[in-house]
Amino acid sequence: MVTLDQARSDRMLPHRRCLLLLALAATACMPSVRASAPSASAGAQTVAVAGRLFAFHSGLWVNLHHFLYNSARARLRRDAGRASVAAALGDTAGLRARPDSEQRAWEGAVAYYAARWAERDLLFDSTMVEINNRLAALESAAALHRAELDTGLASVLDRVAPVYRAVWWGRHDAANRAWIASTLPLLERYGDTLAAGLTRALGASWPTSPLRVDVSAYANWAGAYTSTDSSHVTVSSTDNGYGGTLGLEMLFHEASHTLGDSLVAVIESLAAGSGKPPLYDAIHPIIFFTAGELTRRAVLGHTPYAVRGGMWERGRIAPFYQLLQRHWVPRLDGRSSLRDALAAIVAER
Repeated sequence: MVTLDQARSDRMLPHRRCLLLLALAATACMPSVRASAPSASAGAQTVAVAGRLFAFHSGLWVNLHHFLYNSARARLRRDAGRASVAAALGDTAGLRARPDSEQRAWEGAVAYYAARWAERDLLFDSTMVEINNRLAALESAAALHRAELDTGLASVLDRVAPVYRAVWWGRHDAANRAWIASTLPLLERYGDTLAAGLTRALGASWPTSPLRVDVSAYANWAGAYTSTDSSHVTVSSTDNGYGGTLGLEMLFHEASHTLGDSLVAVIESLAAGSGKPPLYDAIHPIIFFTAGELTRRAVLGHTPYAVRGGMWERGRIAPFYQLLQRHWVPRLDGRSSLRDALAAIVAER
């Protein structure tokens, strides 16, 4: 959901933010630097704002970057079994009608991404986070002038942007806007309830400004991810796992990643008192459970994302399910403090 629960490494990260990220996705990252958040700039075009909660964007450069990244990963057979990655290679309608020079330019861009960027993680590599933030700030500007990007990357993106505009951008932007349009009524009806329940459960406050969400035809293999240092969500509009009320749930799942410092602080305090290592791998199960259960309670007939995917029956978060039923449900019901709930989970784990 960041990412979902698929591990690549058990290495610890160098500061609290990265420790939280490690727990959220149980994967590796390079030593992180604080990423600058996307800011309003030339070409800024917020598609919609859902009250105080979320600001939705559909920018050409973010979409182009993620499309090339996913196409390259599929070519390299990285996450190629994931529908969201494999679909990128089949998304070629209209390309053959373009001049040979444009087709070669596009193939060259995919090859460049495969050689230079596709092996890097979109969330746990600080350079990739910074690239996404800078491209997001440019929205759909005509060119990448003064974007402060890697010169090779900027050159490739500028070179193939006309091809992307001619072949894909209309379809991708329309899919993004359709996803936003379908999500807004759900947020209007349930958003305040879910935000209140989430902040109460996590002992946190919602950001003072709406959380930025860049909607892209392709995101990462999981369908969405969040850079917590810049409070920046990127979500796929074409991933079936993010449609309807599942998309509503996972928006608040992603928001949880920006609110999780309170969990880290309590877990670190409990560890210091017990002399045991902090139980960071409990954080992501808590986030999955909280967003899913709050949405289930608010939306009649909703089946949480993790339940639908069988994630509580298999995979890395499964061992926490009974613990959360016993000790986190009382927290969601308002019958226990954050510290008491986490202490009970830590004690049994």
